[in-house]
Amino acid sequence: MGTQIFRRNSNSLRYLNLVSIIIPNFNHSQFLNQRIDSVLGQTYQNFEVVLLDDASLDNSREIINQYANHPKVSHVVLNDRNSGSVFSQWFKGIALAKGNYVWIAESDDFCETDFLEKVMQVFDSDNELGLVYTGSYSIDAIGNTLWTSPNTDSIDKWKGVDFINEKMVKGNAIYNASMAVFNKKFITKETDIIKSFSFCGDWLFWILLAKNAKVAYVGKLLNYFRNHDKDLSGKSYQSGLYFKEYKILLKELQDRNIISSKKMRHVLYLKLPLIADQIYEPSLKAEALASYKSELNWLECLSWKFESAIWQRVKFRLNKFKEI
Repeated sequence: MGTQIFRRNSNSLRYLNLVSIIIPNFNHSQFLNQRIDSVLGQTYQNFEVVLLDDASLDNSREIINQYANHPKVSHVVLNDRNSGSVFSQWFKGIALAKGNYVWIAESDDFCETDFLEKVMQVFDSDNELGLVYTGSYSIDAIGNTLWTSPNTDSIDKWKGVDFINEKMVKGNAIYNASMAVFNKKFITKETDIIKSFSFCGDWLFWILLAKNAKVAYVGKLLNYFRNHDKDLSGKSYQSGLYFKEYKILLKELQDRNIISSKKMRHVLYLKLPLIADQIYEPSLKAEALASYKSELNWLECLSWKFESAIWQRVKFRLNKFKEI
Protein backbone atom coordinates (compact mmCIF):
# COMPACT_ATOMS: atom_id res chain seq x y z
CA MET A 1 0.00 0.00 0.00
CA GLY A 2 1.31 3.43 -0.93
CA THR A 3 2.36 5.89 1.75
CA GLN A 4 -0.46 8.01 3.19
CA ILE A 5 -0.38 11.13 5.35
CA PHE A 6 -3.25 11.73 7.77
CA ARG A 7 -4.39 15.35 7.71
CA ARG A 8 -7.09 17.13 9.68
CA ASN A 9 -9.36 19.45 7.70
CA SER A 10 -11.77 21.90 9.29
CA ASN A 11 -14.65 19.43 9.01
CA SER A 12 -13.14 15.98 8.65
CA LEU A 13 -10.07 13.77 8.50
CA ARG A 14 -8.78 12.65 5.13
CA TYR A 15 -5.86 10.82 3.65
CA LEU A 16 -3.30 12.42 1.39
CA ASN A 17 -2.19 9.64 -0.95
CA LEU A 18 1.35 9.48 -2.26
CA VAL A 19 1.55 10.29 -5.97
CA SER A 20 4.45 8.95 -8.03
CA ILE A 21 5.29 11.45 -10.76
CA ILE A 22 7.18 9.87 -13.64
CA ILE A 23 8.99 12.24 -16.02
CA PRO A 24 10.23 10.28 -19.06
CA ASN A 25 12.55 12.37 -21.19
CA PHE A 26 14.22 12.16 -24.58
CA ASN A 27 15.93 15.20 -26.11
CA HIS A 28 13.72 17.78 -24.38
CA SER A 29 16.45 19.74 -22.61
CA GLN A 30 14.95 23.09 -23.64
CA PHE A 31 11.72 22.27 -21.77
CA LEU A 32 13.01 20.20 -18.83
CA ASN A 33 13.53 22.92 -16.24
CA GLN A 34 10.02 24.27 -16.69
CA ARG A 35 8.58 20.74 -16.57
CA ILE A 36 10.37 19.68 -13.41
CA ASP A 37 9.90 23.02 -11.64
CA SER A 38 6.14 22.96 -12.33
CA VAL A 39 6.01 19.52 -10.70
CA LEU A 40 8.09 20.45 -7.66
CA GLY A 41 5.99 23.58 -7.12
CA GLN A 42 2.69 21.74 -6.68
CA THR A 43 0.43 22.82 -3.80
CA TYR A 44 -0.22 19.11 -3.18
CA GLN A 45 3.14 18.02 -1.79
CA ASN A 46 2.84 14.30 -1.00
CA PHE A 47 4.64 13.02 -4.06
CA GLU A 48 7.87 11.49 -5.30
CA VAL A 49 9.51 12.19 -8.65
CA VAL A 50 11.03 9.52 -10.90
CA LEU A 51 13.29 11.05 -13.56
CA LEU A 52 14.00 8.91 -16.62
CA ASP A 53 16.19 9.71 -19.59
CA ASP A 54 16.22 7.49 -22.69
CA ALA A 55 19.78 8.18 -23.87
CA SER A 56 19.18 11.78 -24.93
CA LEU A 57 21.63 13.35 -27.37
CA ASP A 58 21.24 16.90 -26.02
CA ASN A 59 22.18 18.20 -22.55
CA SER A 60 19.16 16.65 -20.82
CA ARG A 61 21.32 14.58 -18.48
CA GLU A 62 23.12 17.66 -17.24
CA ILE A 63 19.78 19.26 -16.35
CA ILE A 64 18.39 16.08 -14.76
CA ASN A 65 21.50 15.72 -12.60
CA GLN A 66 20.84 19.20 -11.19
CA TYR A 67 17.73 17.74 -9.54
CA ALA A 68 19.18 14.35 -8.55
CA ASN A 69 19.63 15.28 -4.88
CA HIS A 70 16.31 17.07 -4.49
CA PRO A 71 14.39 15.52 -1.55
CA LYS A 72 11.35 14.86 -3.76
CA VAL A 73 13.37 12.95 -6.37
CA SER A 74 13.36 9.26 -5.47
CA HIS A 75 14.96 7.82 -8.62
CA VAL A 76 17.09 9.02 -11.52
CA VAL A 77 17.52 6.42 -14.28
CA LEU A 78 19.71 7.33 -17.26
CA ASN A 79 19.70 4.82 -20.11
CA ASP A 80 22.99 4.19 -21.93
CA ARG A 81 21.04 2.99 -24.98
CA ASN A 82 17.73 4.25 -26.30
CA SER A 83 14.91 1.83 -25.49
CA GLY A 84 13.06 2.55 -28.73
CA SER A 85 9.74 2.94 -26.91
CA VAL A 86 8.44 5.69 -24.66
CA PHE A 87 5.93 3.16 -23.36
CA SER A 88 8.72 0.89 -22.14
CA GLN A 89 9.90 3.92 -20.16
CA TRP A 90 6.40 4.30 -18.73
CA PHE A 91 6.49 0.78 -17.33
CA LYS A 92 10.01 1.23 -16.01
CA GLY A 93 8.76 4.22 -14.05
CA ILE A 94 5.60 2.47 -12.87
CA ALA A 95 7.72 -0.44 -11.54
CA LEU A 96 9.69 2.06 -9.44
CA ALA A 97 6.61 3.94 -8.20
CA LYS A 98 5.93 3.75 -4.46
CA GLY A 99 2.60 5.56 -4.63
CA ASN A 100 -0.80 4.13 -5.47
CA TYR A 101 -1.36 7.02 -7.87
CA VAL A 102 0.79 7.70 -10.91
CA TRP A 103 1.17 10.78 -13.09
CA ILE A 104 3.12 10.49 -16.35
CA ALA A 105 4.29 14.09 -16.63
CA GLU A 106 5.77 14.30 -20.11
CA SER A 107 9.03 16.19 -20.27
CA ASP A 108 8.01 18.85 -22.80
CA ASP A 109 4.79 19.86 -21.00
CA PHE A 110 4.10 21.76 -17.77
CA CYS A 111 1.15 22.50 -15.48
CA GLU A 112 -0.57 24.85 -13.06
CA THR A 113 0.58 24.65 -9.43
CA ASP A 114 -2.78 23.24 -8.29
CA PHE A 115 -2.97 20.46 -10.91
CA LEU A 116 -2.40 17.64 -8.41
CA GLU A 117 -4.52 19.25 -5.71
CA LYS A 118 -7.57 19.48 -8.00
CA VAL A 119 -7.10 15.97 -9.35
CA MET A 120 -6.54 14.31 -5.98
CA GLN A 121 -9.61 16.02 -4.51
CA VAL A 122 -11.64 14.17 -7.12
CA PHE A 123 -9.94 10.85 -6.34
CA ASP A 124 -10.75 11.45 -2.65
CA SER A 125 -14.45 11.73 -3.52
CA ASP A 126 -14.81 8.24 -5.04
CA ASN A 127 -12.67 5.18 -4.36
CA GLU A 128 -13.89 3.50 -7.56
CA LEU A 129 -12.13 6.08 -9.71
CA GLY A 130 -9.18 4.72 -11.64
CA LEU A 131 -8.45 7.66 -13.91
CA VAL A 132 -8.88 11.44 -13.61
CA TYR A 133 -7.91 13.90 -16.35
CA THR A 134 -8.17 17.67 -16.76
CA GLY A 135 -8.69 20.39 -19.31
CA SER A 136 -5.62 21.52 -21.20
CA TYR A 137 -4.03 24.35 -23.13
CA SER A 138 -2.24 23.42 -26.35
CA ILE A 139 0.86 25.59 -26.74
CA ASP A 140 3.73 25.94 -29.19
CA ALA A 141 7.45 25.62 -28.47
CA ILE A 142 7.70 29.08 -26.91
CA GLY A 143 4.46 28.91 -24.94
CA ASN A 144 1.96 30.67 -27.23
CA THR A 145 -1.55 29.25 -26.92
CA LEU A 146 -2.71 27.36 -30.02
CA TRP A 147 -6.08 26.20 -28.68
CA THR A 148 -7.71 25.10 -25.43
CA SER A 149 -10.31 22.64 -24.26
CA PRO A 150 -13.42 24.31 -22.76
CA ASN A 151 -12.64 25.87 -19.36
CA THR A 152 -15.41 24.96 -16.91
CA ASP A 153 -15.93 24.33 -13.20
CA SER A 154 -17.65 21.03 -13.91
CA ILE A 155 -16.46 17.58 -12.87
CA ASP A 156 -17.87 14.82 -15.08
CA LYS A 157 -17.83 11.13 -14.17
CA TRP A 158 -18.48 7.96 -16.15
CA LYS A 159 -18.52 4.25 -15.65
CA GLY A 160 -15.50 2.93 -17.51
CA VAL A 161 -17.38 1.19 -20.34
CA ASP A 162 -19.51 4.29 -20.96
CA PHE A 163 -16.41 6.49 -21.03
CA ILE A 164 -14.72 4.22 -23.56
CA ASN A 165 -17.70 4.15 -25.91
CA GLU A 166 -18.44 7.88 -25.62
CA LYS A 167 -14.93 9.32 -25.54
CA MET A 168 -12.30 6.82 -26.65
CA VAL A 169 -13.40 4.94 -29.77
CA LYS A 170 -13.70 7.60 -32.47
CA GLY A 171 -10.96 9.69 -30.88
CA ASN A 172 -8.72 9.89 -27.82
CA ALA A 173 -10.14 12.24 -25.18
CA ILE A 174 -6.90 11.90 -23.17
CA TYR A 175 -4.73 13.17 -26.00
CA ASN A 176 -1.82 14.09 -23.72
CA ALA A 177 -0.54 11.84 -20.92
CA SER A 178 0.38 14.86 -18.79
CA MET A 179 -3.31 15.71 -18.31
CA ALA A 180 -4.09 12.45 -16.47
CA VAL A 181 -3.42 10.71 -13.14
CA PHE A 182 -4.32 7.06 -12.59
CA ASN A 183 -4.58 4.53 -9.78
CA LYS A 184 -2.10 1.79 -10.60
CA LYS A 185 -4.21 -0.92 -8.92
CA PHE A 186 -6.35 -0.90 -12.08
CA ILE A 187 -3.40 -1.78 -14.34
CA THR A 188 -3.62 -5.36 -15.60
CA LYS A 189 -1.13 -7.57 -17.42
CA GLU A 190 -2.92 -6.93 -20.71
CA THR A 191 -1.61 -3.35 -20.76
CA ASP A 192 1.84 -4.75 -21.65
CA ILE A 193 0.67 -4.74 -25.27
CA ILE A 194 1.18 -0.97 -25.49
CA LYS A 195 4.95 -1.54 -25.65
CA SER A 196 4.46 -2.74 -29.23
CA PHE A 197 2.99 0.66 -30.24
CA SER A 198 4.94 3.72 -31.31
CA PHE A 199 2.16 6.30 -31.17
CA CYS A 200 -1.25 4.99 -30.04
CA GLY A 201 -0.04 3.04 -27.01
CA ASP A 202 -1.22 5.64 -24.50
CA TRP A 203 -4.68 5.59 -26.09
CA LEU A 204 -4.98 1.83 -25.61
CA PHE A 205 -3.50 2.09 -22.10
CA TRP A 206 -6.26 4.49 -20.98
CA ILE A 207 -8.93 2.25 -22.49
CA LEU A 208 -7.66 -0.93 -20.81
CA LEU A 209 -7.34 0.89 -17.49
CA ALA A 210 -10.81 2.47 -17.76
CA LYS A 211 -12.39 -0.88 -18.58
CA ASN A 212 -12.15 -1.82 -14.89
CA ALA A 213 -12.75 1.55 -13.23
CA LYS A 214 -14.65 4.82 -13.19
CA VAL A 215 -13.25 7.87 -14.97
CA ALA A 216 -13.58 11.58 -14.11
CA TYR A 217 -12.86 14.78 -16.01
CA VAL A 218 -11.95 18.07 -14.29
CA GLY A 219 -13.02 20.93 -16.58
CA LYS A 220 -10.43 23.43 -15.33
CA LEU A 221 -7.49 24.15 -17.64
CA LEU A 222 -4.62 22.82 -15.51
CA ASN A 223 -2.24 21.31 -18.07
CA TYR A 224 -0.08 22.77 -20.85
CA PHE A 225 0.37 20.36 -23.77
CA ARG A 226 3.23 21.42 -26.01
CA ASN A 227 3.13 20.98 -29.79
CA HIS A 228 6.51 21.60 -31.47
CA ASP A 229 8.78 20.36 -34.25
CA LYS A 230 10.00 17.40 -32.15
CA ASP A 231 6.41 16.32 -31.39
CA LEU A 232 5.38 13.08 -33.11
CA SER A 233 1.68 13.85 -33.63
CA GLY A 234 1.74 15.59 -37.01
CA LYS A 235 4.42 13.28 -38.40
CA SER A 236 2.44 10.19 -37.37
CA TYR A 237 -0.55 11.31 -39.43
CA GLN A 238 1.47 12.21 -42.52
CA SER A 239 3.44 8.95 -42.47
CA GLY A 240 0.33 6.82 -41.96
CA LEU A 241 1.57 5.49 -38.59
CA TYR A 242 -1.47 6.85 -36.75
CA PHE A 243 -3.90 5.12 -39.12
CA LYS A 244 -1.99 1.83 -39.00
CA GLU A 245 -1.91 1.74 -35.20
CA TYR A 246 -5.50 3.00 -34.87
CA LYS A 247 -6.71 0.00 -36.88
CA ILE A 248 -4.70 -2.35 -34.63
CA LEU A 249 -6.17 -0.60 -31.56
CA LEU A 250 -9.73 -1.11 -32.83
CA LYS A 251 -9.06 -4.78 -33.50
CA GLU A 252 -7.75 -5.16 -29.94
CA LEU A 253 -10.98 -3.61 -28.64
CA GLN A 254 -13.05 -5.91 -30.80
CA ASP A 255 -11.08 -9.00 -29.67
CA ARG A 256 -11.70 -7.99 -26.04
CA ASN A 257 -15.44 -7.49 -26.69
CA ILE A 258 -15.19 -3.81 -25.82
CA ILE A 259 -16.70 -2.83 -29.18
CA SER A 260 -18.64 -4.82 -31.77
CA SER A 261 -17.26 -5.71 -35.19
CA LYS A 262 -19.91 -3.45 -36.75
CA LYS A 263 -18.79 -0.48 -34.64
CA MET A 264 -15.20 -1.16 -35.62
CA ARG A 265 -16.13 -1.09 -39.30
CA HIS A 266 -18.14 2.10 -38.83
CA VAL A 267 -15.29 4.07 -37.25
CA LEU A 268 -12.87 2.81 -39.92
CA TYR A 269 -15.33 4.09 -42.52
CA LEU A 270 -15.46 7.48 -40.78
CA LYS A 271 -11.66 7.77 -40.93
CA LEU A 272 -11.45 7.42 -44.74
CA PRO A 273 -11.74 11.20 -45.43
CA LEU A 274 -9.07 11.89 -42.81
CA ILE A 275 -6.67 9.48 -44.52
CA ALA A 276 -7.28 11.22 -47.83
CA ASP A 277 -6.62 14.61 -46.23
CA GLN A 278 -3.69 13.86 -43.90
CA ILE A 279 -1.39 11.49 -45.79
CA TYR A 280 0.36 13.39 -48.56
CA GLU A 281 2.58 10.74 -50.13
CA PRO A 282 0.42 8.90 -52.76
CA SER A 283 1.72 5.36 -52.14
CA LEU A 284 1.29 5.67 -48.35
CA LYS A 285 -2.20 7.09 -48.82
CA ALA A 286 -3.17 4.27 -51.18
CA GLU A 287 -1.81 1.67 -48.75
CA ALA A 288 -3.77 3.08 -45.80
CA LEU A 289 -7.01 3.40 -47.77
CA ALA A 290 -6.69 -0.17 -49.05
CA SER A 291 -6.06 -1.46 -45.52
CA TYR A 292 -9.18 0.22 -44.15
CA LYS A 293 -11.40 -0.63 -47.10
CA SER A 294 -10.46 -4.31 -46.81
CA GLU A 295 -12.40 -4.43 -43.53
CA LEU A 296 -15.55 -2.75 -44.84
CA ASN A 297 -18.90 -4.09 -45.96
CA TRP A 298 -19.97 -1.81 -48.79
CA LEU A 299 -23.68 -2.32 -48.19
CA GLU A 300 -23.10 -0.92 -44.71
CA CYS A 301 -21.07 1.92 -46.20
CA LEU A 302 -23.93 2.88 -48.51
CA SER A 303 -26.30 2.81 -45.54
CA TRP A 304 -24.00 5.06 -43.46
CA LYS A 305 -23.57 7.43 -46.39
CA PHE A 306 -27.35 7.65 -46.80
CA GLU A 307 -27.86 8.26 -43.06
CA SER A 308 -25.24 11.01 -43.14
CA ALA A 309 -26.91 12.70 -46.10
CA ILE A 310 -30.30 12.61 -44.36
CA TRP A 311 -28.80 14.03 -41.16
CA GLN A 312 -27.09 16.84 -43.06
CA ARG A 313 -30.43 17.74 -44.68
CA VAL A 314 -32.17 17.74 -41.28
CA LYS A 315 -29.49 20.05 -39.82
CA PHE A 316 -29.80 22.37 -42.82
CA ARG A 317 -33.59 22.64 -42.36
CA LEU A 318 -33.21 23.22 -38.61
CA ASN A 319 -30.75 26.05 -39.24
CA LYS A 320 -33.12 27.60 -41.75
CA PHE A 321 -35.95 27.33 -39.21
CA LYS A 322 -33.83 29.16 -36.59
CA GLU A 323 -33.27 32.02 -39.07
CA ILE A 324 -37.02 32.63 -39.40
